[in-house]
Amino acid sequence: MSNSIAKSVIIPNIDRFLALYPKVELALGISDQQVDLVAESVDCVLRVGELASTSLVSRLVHNTPTVTCASPAYLEKHGAPQTLSDLEKHAGIVYFHGRNRKVKEWQFIVKGKIQSIRMKPALMTNDHEAYVDCAVKGLGLAQVGSLGIQEELAAGRLVPVLTHVDASTMPVSVLYPARNQLPPKVRAFIDWTMEIFAEYAQDQTTTSR
Repeated sequence: MSNSIAKSVIIPNIDRFLALYPKVELALGISDQQVDLVAESVDCVLRVGELASTSLVSRLVHNTPTVTCASPAYLEKHGAPQTLSDLEKHAGIVYFHGRNRKVKEWQFIVKGKIQSIRMKPALMTNDHEAYVDCAVKGLGLAQVGSLGIQEELAAGRLVPVLTHVDASTMPVSVLYPARNQLPPKVRAFIDWTMEIFAEYAQDQTTTSR
């Protein structure tokens, strides 16, 4: 699973899983880079973002809204974009993934349709924590799933911009190899994960009211 999922949702609640299933030996692999489940003997993975075509079984766990944001220092120096066209005047912290360094475009919902924008990069990184740290440092605008920046938003280290533009969402999915029968320990973890994310979504809905 990615750093954002582990830090924000799984680790804060993992004691509950261990209490329910004390005989399950749990190993958390935390990385923003994708793994080969079969080659690396991984039972299941949690991935953020749209899924490529795969033979793996997938279940949607959560949809997290994206937040376009910047540090107070960046906004004081460069100002806040008021429209999507203003983004041309700004540099963004850009996320890339995979061996070919595929760059993630920023997405917004305009008139019910997704509009993708390729930002001029201030820098690029393939690690969530580094991405957030660069944004807090004031190196550029950032667009990141709200799942991973709740503390920074609450503390004012990051400030949302373009809040009048509908935000796109990033799916969180659990994937596992297709099998005739899923091992009970894996099914238990997947079901527990679904419940934890349902609680997280409810908490976020309540907080935003």
